[in-house]
Amino acid sequence: APGSSNTLYAVGNAAGGCVFKSTTGGKSWKKLKGSPYGSRIVINPSNSKDIFVVWEGECSYSADGGVTWKALGEGLPSLPCLSTAIDPASRKIYVGTRGGGVYSRKF
Repeated sequence: APGSSNTLYAVGNAAGGCVFKSTTGGKSWKKLKGSPYGSRIVINPSNSKDIFVVWEGECSYSADGGVTWKALGEGLPSLPCLSTAIDPASRKIYVGTRGGGVYSRKF
């Protein structure tokens, strides 16, 4: 997470997919309750509590460091997500897909 070398996030396929968080620099991990399945995770460099998890056709957003989640991905194609980026100034996330182009959503 920007601003904290000990806070790390990861997405995993175990137990139906979820987001894991470490506040110990990776020495221990905790599964975040209610977290979405994903293949990519990106954190807002201007606010480390803004977390985005992207999967084929889906994007989920947490504004509180992973405590609660809401869907942002309506309208994204069901294609593999190859890249993600955030523009903090416009409050947009960009999702690059395989063969489907680039999509953006406000958060």
